Amino acid sequence: MASLLTAIKGASEFFLGSFVTYSSALKQHILDVPKKILETKGTISAECVLAMLNGALEKSQADVGLAISGIAGPTSDSSHEKIGTMWARYARKKGSSPP
Repeated sequence: MASLLTAIKGASEFFLGSFVTYSSALKQHILDVPKKILETKGTISAECVLAMLNGALEKSQADVGLAISGIAGPTSDSSHEKIGTMWARYARKKGSSPP
Protein backbone atom coordinates (compact mmCIF):
# COMPACT_ATOMS: atom_id res chain seq x y z
CA MET A 1 0.00 0.00 0.00
CA ALA A 2 2.84 2.39 0.83
CA SER A 3 4.32 1.76 -2.62
CA LEU A 4 1.00 2.59 -4.29
CA LEU A 5 0.54 5.76 -2.26
CA THR A 6 4.06 7.04 -2.84
CA ALA A 7 3.68 6.48 -6.59
CA ILE A 8 1.19 9.37 -6.57
CA LYS A 9 2.71 12.68 -7.63
CA GLY A 10 3.02 14.94 -4.60
CA ALA A 11 2.77 12.06 -2.10
CA SER A 12 5.25 13.73 0.22
CA GLU A 13 2.58 16.36 0.93
CA PHE A 14 0.29 13.79 2.59
CA PHE A 15 2.26 10.57 3.26
CA LEU A 16 4.35 10.49 6.45
CA GLY A 17 5.56 6.90 6.22
CA SER A 18 4.67 3.33 7.07
CA PHE A 19 5.39 0.45 9.43
CA VAL A 20 5.92 -3.03 7.99
CA THR A 21 5.52 -5.42 10.92
CA TYR A 22 5.36 -8.97 9.60
CA SER A 23 6.15 -10.67 12.90
CA SER A 24 4.05 -10.74 16.04
CA ALA A 25 7.09 -9.53 17.96
CA LEU A 26 7.32 -6.35 15.87
CA LYS A 27 3.56 -5.78 16.02
CA GLN A 28 3.88 -5.88 19.80
CA HIS A 29 7.15 -3.95 20.08
CA ILE A 30 6.64 -1.22 17.47
CA LEU A 31 2.85 -0.79 17.34
CA ASP A 32 2.05 -1.79 20.93
CA VAL A 33 -0.36 -4.57 19.92
CA PRO A 34 -1.19 -6.28 23.21
CA LYS A 35 0.31 -9.75 23.62
CA LYS A 36 -3.10 -11.04 24.71
CA ILE A 37 -4.64 -10.09 21.34
CA LEU A 38 -1.81 -11.81 19.48
CA GLU A 39 -2.18 -14.97 21.59
CA THR A 40 -5.98 -15.19 21.64
CA LYS A 41 -7.11 -13.60 18.37
CA GLY A 42 -3.98 -13.91 16.25
CA THR A 43 -2.31 -11.55 13.82
CA ILE A 44 -4.95 -12.08 11.15
CA SER A 45 -7.91 -10.66 13.07
CA ALA A 46 -10.04 -7.55 13.33
CA GLU A 47 -8.77 -7.00 16.87
CA CYS A 48 -5.13 -7.12 15.83
CA VAL A 49 -5.64 -4.76 12.90
CA LEU A 50 -7.47 -2.26 15.11
CA ALA A 51 -4.63 -2.36 17.63
CA MET A 52 -2.11 -1.95 14.79
CA LEU A 53 -4.02 1.07 13.50
CA ASN A 54 -4.19 2.69 16.93
CA GLY A 55 -0.47 2.09 17.44
CA ALA A 56 0.44 3.49 14.04
CA LEU A 57 -1.65 6.62 14.59
CA GLU A 58 -0.07 7.18 17.98
CA LYS A 59 3.51 6.50 16.90
CA SER A 60 3.35 8.50 13.67
CA GLN A 61 1.19 11.34 14.97
CA ALA A 62 -0.63 11.15 11.63
CA ASP A 63 -4.22 12.32 11.24
CA VAL A 64 -5.18 9.36 9.04
CA GLY A 65 -4.10 5.73 9.24
CA LEU A 66 -4.55 2.38 7.54
CA ALA A 67 -3.65 -1.04 8.93
CA ILE A 68 -3.65 -4.28 6.93
CA SER A 69 -2.89 -7.85 7.91
CA GLY A 70 -3.40 -11.03 5.96
CA ILE A 71 -2.03 -14.16 4.38
CA ALA A 72 -1.02 -13.70 0.76
CA GLY A 73 0.39 -17.20 0.23
CA PRO A 74 1.58 -19.28 -1.48
CA THR A 75 1.55 -21.21 1.81
CA SER A 76 -0.23 -20.59 5.09
CA ASP A 77 1.48 -19.92 8.38
CA SER A 78 0.72 -21.21 11.86
CA SER A 79 -2.42 -19.04 12.19
CA HIS A 80 -4.56 -21.66 10.42
CA GLU A 81 -6.18 -18.90 8.39
CA LYS A 82 -7.03 -19.56 4.76
CA ILE A 83 -4.70 -18.07 2.13
CA GLY A 84 -6.27 -14.85 0.92
CA THR A 85 -7.69 -13.90 4.32
CA MET A 86 -7.18 -10.20 4.97
CA TRP A 87 -8.27 -7.63 7.52
CA ALA A 88 -7.96 -3.89 6.99
CA ARG A 89 -8.99 -0.87 9.00
CA TYR A 90 -8.88 2.83 8.17
CA ALA A 91 -9.47 5.72 10.56
CA ARG A 92 -8.71 9.31 11.17
CA LYS A 93 -8.12 10.95 14.51
CA LYS A 94 -11.00 12.83 16.04
CA GLY A 95 -10.89 16.46 15.08
CA SER A 96 -8.81 15.91 11.95
CA SER A 97 -9.98 17.09 8.56
CA PRO A 98 -11.39 14.52 6.13
CA PRO A 99 -8.78 13.14 3.70
